[in-house]
Amino acid sequence: MLDRIGFDRFIKIGWLNKTAEIFEQEKKPQNIREALDHYLKDEVGGDNRRKTINILMRTWINVEPEHVNTRDKALELFKSADENEKIGVHWIMFMLAYPVFDNFTAAIGKLFELQDEFVLGTVKRRMYELWGERTTLQYAVEKMARSLANWEVVESSGKPGNYKRKQPIEIKNMDIKLLLVEAYLLASGKLYIQFMKINRLNEFFPFIMDIDLADFQTSEIFKLDKMGGEPVIGLRD
Repeated sequence: MLDRIGFDRFIKIGWLNKTAEIFEQEKKPQNIREALDHYLKDEVGGDNRRKTINILMRTWINVEPEHVNTRDKALELFKSADENEKIGVHWIMFMLAYPVFDNFTAAIGKLFELQDEFVLGTVKRRMYELWGERTTLQYAVEKMARSLANWEVVESSGKPGNYKRKQPIEIKNMDIKLLLVEAYLLASGKLYIQFMKINRLNEFFPFIMDIDLADFQTSEIFKLDKMGGEPVIGLRD
């Protein structure tokens, strides 16, 4: 059973954009926290604001030491990203910060392989298998679903707890797509992934990945190998 949930508040895409924008200008965590507190004071009240800021800080500022380099690359890409690409950059950061987010998006992506809608109850059952059946997880799943709807990667079907797929997001910047793969490998702890699976990873369900093998061959981050005659992608040491 997995332990720390963490992502248990509704998070708007605008709040994430503001967090990255503040971080571009200010590197002291306490100053960033105070700026976010001021920014959110009219939208989020009391203790809920503190917990919301904790999520924003963990996602972008208080990252694990082994993820600092990836975070710094993500911040550079954020500066020139369009609105669709910014979703991809935030996705990178959530993958690294919250295992529950990886499992949640993977469960949705798997359901979308079969149909264009999903019932949140089905996703919850899958999450209970991984994390154990607890009230905090049920609450977190509902908040993550609402967040994804705000980010416009899913939308309500009109029935309570039902969501449907939206048009896939095109990311034009190949560096963002490659950083998504890097984050996936780091978050999953996998040494390699088969190239044939990369464009169909369930965790990337909102995005048109469309990565060619040649895109990895020119990268300084990835290494290519073969297993069972199939090309595999890993991270350089």
